[in-house]
Amino acid sequence: MIRTIPLLCFAIFLIGANCVEGQSDNRVLQSADTIRIFYPTNESELDQQSLKTLDSAMKIYGPHQGIELAIFGYTDHLGSDEYNQTLSSLRAEKAKAWFLYHDFQQNQISSCVGKGKKGALETGDPFHRVVEIALTRKQEVPMERALTKAPDKIIAPKAVATEELINLKAGESLVLPGMHFLPGRHTLTESSIPSMAKLAKILKENPGLKIEIQGHICCQDVGDGYDYDSKDNNLSVNRAGYVYDYLLKNGIEKERLSYRGFGHLRPLVINEWTEADRDMNRRVEIKVLENTIK
Repeated sequence: MIRTIPLLCFAIFLIGANCVEGQSDNRVLQSADTIRIFYPTNESELDQQSLKTLDSAMKIYGPHQGIELAIFGYTDHLGSDEYNQTLSSLRAEKAKAWFLYHDFQQNQISSCVGKGKKGALETGDPFHRVVEIALTRKQEVPMERALTKAPDKIIAPKAVATEELINLKAGESLVLPGMHFLPGRHTLTESSIPSMAKLAKILKENPGLKIEIQGHICCQDVGDGYDYDSKDNNLSVNRAGYVYDYLLKNGIEKERLSYRGFGHLRPLVINEWTEADRDMNRRVEIKVLENTIK
């Protein structure tokens, strides 16, 4: 993954819309979404690719009316506190200027603040060189459109171990515990390798299992995520494919395996406030397609 980070990528995710089951009247739903803009070291300007991506994000949101913005600028831990405070403020102000130029009104921007250094790591983490733009919008939506189709049955990762895979029926799935990917990459953390080995062992010992490997990402509802390893926009697919390739290399028959990615369409945690929340959504699920174990 670690290459030159593009000046801009954005993540949009639904923070909350509370619905009452069975209610069919129209309701005012309030959603809060986030656009994240990432920068190279010491930069505060938006380049042409950045502007193009912001334009694309605004097309997704449609009319500007009813949208309120809060803009927060951050830096990594390189440089002095004073320098980083100034740089983070510049990043926030220049993002604000873009929105004002594109017909947003001053009263739609509730905050524009430079926060200085982000996170606790004393490093030049590229994910800390960021402007986060929180958008809040109220809109009236028919209740039947606001409700979404329930996903496949999910067994919470803390409720079961991988060994429980052999007890699942066709159509059921579990979140593979202990599987953690590096942000923006389809590469697993070193601590995740034992979980992969355990899955391979279970499949070898139980040839009656046929599975689908499902990849999921955090932080982005629109499309799939950008994969800095493969340099394409297939992050959730690539994560599932990584597990698929590992199992093939470890002797699991191709006929028993399939894989696909869901992007951020099925988050386990809606409000991604912390890295732990994002880690929960940055996951792999194993869905049982066939189980003939007796």
